[in-house]
Amino acid sequence: ELDLFDNAIPIASGATQSFFVTSTKKLVYQVGTEEGAQFVSDDSMVIYEGVGTTGSFAGEPFSPRVFGGIIRYDAHVTKPGSCGDSECDMDENSISCPVDCAGKELETTFDFDRGSDGNMFTVRALRDISVSSFVIN
Repeated sequence: ELDLFDNAIPIASGATQSFFVTSTKKLVYQVGTEEGAQFVSDDSMVIYEGVGTTGSFAGEPFSPRVFGGIIRYDAHVTKPGSCGDSECDMDENSISCPVDCAGKELETTFDFDRGSDGNMFTVRALRDISVSSFVIN
């Protein structure tokens, strides 16, 4: 598990952000179906299948691969609602209603069959979010 990032990574609603995660202890992931295919989503974001690598921005790419881990984030305004209903609604955000909007997470998979030095994948925000941390295998 990684600590909270020094600066959360904001992703505006409708925007995409790619991440490259690397480790000297090997990352684990599973073979996907198609690079760029949607793997998992919730009401705030979509995580797409990506590639694995044998080094930091170098080495042979392996595609498609599914990031194995959890993305932790805060969700921001998208639809009207009421604080405390377990949904982060449009008039709520991680400050006005932390019980619904702060500390959210989306898990891809911990069911893995491959490993390598790096994994690159893309996230699309369905509402304004701020990525605050990863849990990686």
